[in-house]
Amino acid sequence: MKAYFLLATLAVSGATAQSVEVSKELEKARQQLANQSVHLKPAKPVAPKIAKAPTPPPPQKIEVYIHRAQLQTQKMIKARLKAIRKLANSTQSQHEKNISGFVLSTDIADFPDTPPKVSEQIAMIKEDMVMLFRLVALDIEMQRGYGAGVLTLDDKVNLIYRPNAKLPAQLNDKRERLLSVNLSNNVTIRSINMAIDCMLALNAALVEEAQLTEDNDEARQLYITQAVYMYEMTEVVMTLLEQLTFDTKIIATQYVAHKATIEQRIATIDRQIAKAQVLFEKGHLSMENAQQQTLTAARVKVLNKRRLEQWQAVIGTLEKQLMFIRHAKSSKEILQYNREQAKLQLETLRELMQLSDLKSALQALEQLTQTGKSLELMIFDEKTVRSLLGYSENL
Repeated sequence: MKAYFLLATLAVSGATAQSVEVSKELEKARQQLANQSVHLKPAKPVAPKIAKAPTPPPPQKIEVYIHRAQLQTQKMIKARLKAIRKLANSTQSQHEKNISGFVLSTDIADFPDTPPKVSEQIAMIKEDMVMLFRLVALDIEMQRGYGAGVLTLDDKVNLIYRPNAKLPAQLNDKRERLLSVNLSNNVTIRSINMAIDCMLALNAALVEEAQLTEDNDEARQLYITQAVYMYEMTEVVMTLLEQLTFDTKIIATQYVAHKATIEQRIATIDRQIAKAQVLFEKGHLSMENAQQQTLTAARVKVLNKRRLEQWQAVIGTLEKQLMFIRHAKSSKEILQYNREQAKLQLETLRELMQLSDLKSALQALEQLTQTGKSLELMIFDEKTVRSLLGYSENL
């Protein structure tokens, strides 16, 4: 089974495929996803003929799919955090901070005798974690029926656009840009939300386990693990936020152009309705003919208004998404504070052997992830794009 979804995600997000080495662990994790009934199937090669668009899965089925994918992602992320911790504590350095179980990945930079391979492996795992969230987010969007077969992924790690042979090149170009940029935006929002949600879930699980145990040594170890995991996980989330891309220009530009065209057309229709009335009053049109002309024009006007309203709904959703992105970017200070809290907790546990948790430091992020979950992620299928761009159903 090929792990090409990671590279395809890079293509969507604007990063370069050359910057990432796909690890064997990622391929194993992807296999685990498949075994958990979360089917990451490679897209079929592009057919030479335009085929009927596939039917998107029903809402209930896709919600179950998303839930399973998120749970499996949390397991994979936890395994990577465990691997980072193990590597950071494997240096056998003589540095005073090298106390087994307490070493953070950033601590080893101060160890002059750290093997270079350890730092390289940790960096690769962290990069894989960032890419994993994009990987799963992209897969979920494709499973939702995104693009209705117009956008697919081939077995050579390319995001493929299937043009409509009956449309002119310029309209096909608009169609491709509209689909691609919305897919990229959806992947950005979903990956951010999944990363923060994953961090909160891991933290809550460790705290609950520590609070339930009656063994003080076990509780202490759980709080140590919690502090280490939150410290490392916060860095991953911050990296994801720093690298995110969200494009409003392409959709907004097309909206402005179509809005102007539609409004101009509606104004022309209004003039035609008024002209029919004048012609009737002058006796050039019969009452029946004038009424028919007015009724036909009114129907056309309604259709144009509906198209404009659909564009306005898209822009409204886009504005809400942009507000979420801005809020997410502004949460870097909260994340940095959380990271410092995790380090302080770890130092306290190491030196004073006291227990604490990061719950209060993470509460500020809960509202953000709830906002992200409630955001509408638009699916631009063929019918929607056809309606927005205004070409015939027969094309």
